[in-house]
Amino acid sequence: MRRAFAIALLSGAAVVFAVRFEPPPSGLVEAEGEIVITTTTVPPTTTTLTPRTTTTTTTTLATNHELGEGTLVAESPLVRMNRGYVQVEITVIDGYLAQVDMIVVPSESRRAREISLDAHDILAVEAVETQSYRLHNVTGATETSKAWMYALKLAMIEVGMVIPSP
Repeated sequence: MRRAFAIALLSGAAVVFAVRFEPPPSGLVEAEGEIVITTTTVPPTTTTLTPRTTTTTTTTLATNHELGEGTLVAESPLVRMNRGYVQVEITVIDGYLAQVDMIVVPSESRRAREISLDAHDILAVEAVETQSYRLHNVTGATETSKAWMYALKLAMIEVGMVIPSP
């Protein structure tokens, strides 16, 4: 009896998953972040551990005078995260990041949408102040923060503010 109940329960879960599955929209990009590698070194003559952290980055920021004068607007591709998709639009005026708008917000649930909008308000201000996509994660919205920063990076590459390395 227990086996029959477990099989019925698992079969029902598979049906619910198949019904809720949505294919990703076109133009999808997987979210990625900076790679942080932590290693521990143990010298042969001592028992003390020495942690060492290495951060790998793959882009450089363009100087503002290289972008020229005028207004540029660019959209990032869609960036997938667990709770939906993120897409941002940036406005660059005379080589400086002037505004960041989130045009696609995760919509899995009302709570995910609220968290994403709150994180956007904080991240957009910090991005304009620092003129960079390398920002601090918003507490309680780590996944949204990473996807948002990656979308910002892609939009900045589009207008030439960030130069990807080969």
